[in-house]
Amino acid sequence: AISGDQSICAGSVSSDLSIALTGTAPWTLTYTDGTSTFPITNIQTSPYTFTVTVAETKTYTVTAVEDANCVAQTADISGNATVTIAEASNGGTISGSTTVCFGTNNGTLTLENHLGSVVKWQSSSVADFSGTITDIQNTATTLDYTNLSETTYYRAIVQNAPCAEANSAIATITVNQTEAPTTTAQTFCNAATVSELLPNTTGIQWYDAPTGGTALSPTEALATG
Repeated sequence: AISGDQSICAGSVSSDLSIALTGTAPWTLTYTDGTSTFPITNIQTSPYTFTVTVAETKTYTVTAVEDANCVAQTADISGNATVTIAEASNGGTISGSTTVCFGTNNGTLTLENHLGSVVKWQSSSVADFSGTITDIQNTATTLDYTNLSETTYYRAIVQNAPCAEANSAIATITVNQTEAPTTTAQTFCNAATVSELLPNTTGIQWYDAPTGGTALSPTEALATG
């Protein structure tokens, strides 16, 4: 009987396929992969093992066996072994690259067009990942980021087992290093205008809402609040 079902990556060498032999050495046998036949002679030990390198899935079957004394009957020959070819891992691409403001920011990256399962994500402050790499233990196809303080690069590690891991394309979250202006509470004795507010920097355009809102003129009167 032949055994050794397995999956391998295209171009890889299989693990052993094994043919168990009974009787008296030496043996002669022939096996086929469904396309070609392979005669083997003067086998001295059982089991007979062999490996294959194939570009497509193949099923191996023994078609003839004889030992030193007799020829096996077809009915006595059984079993098959299938070597299944897996496609190479494909890291895919990541959507969600963007530019955010320093400090308070968040978003989600999404892995697309990949082949295989996510092993983990990685981040780095260096675009080619030649510096320090941080492993992120996340096997989902999405990754959330929050409150980044510097430009950060992300990639996913993908594996279509048993093939080798593959890196995705790199996503970039560019952090605008200009910090949001700040100010402190002020008290005015009389009426005051927007121009009298004292933020920690110059060139400020004030608005009437924390986000969005309407731009205020420097002569706009201030209200308590």
